Amino acid sequence: MEKSKYSDFDNYTLLCDKSKGFKLGYENFLKFKEVKKFINQISNTSNSSDSFTYENEIYTKKITTSESQNMLTSIFNNRCNFKNYRKVAHQLGIRV
Repeated sequence: MEKSKYSDFDNYTLLCDKSKGFKLGYENFLKFKEVKKFINQISNTSNSSDSFTYENEIYTKKITTSESQNMLTSIFNNRCNFKNYRKVAHQLGIRV
């Protein structure tokens, strides 16, 4: 099957297989989606800004804009740096 036909959950399962630290399961997938949305928001901010708004709250960036863009590219390729992912998840208050 072509990659473009995979569901988001299928892609998450592949990411779990290819990256250390990620756990399988639907609950973990839902957490991942929330963190990915947060990472996307970071990637859309300017490099010079140390803070950004996400769901009407102001956050200080724990990772740089370029790191977030690299993470999104990696996620698209079903890989991700778990250390950076965990750092962002903890900032949101999500336990991984």
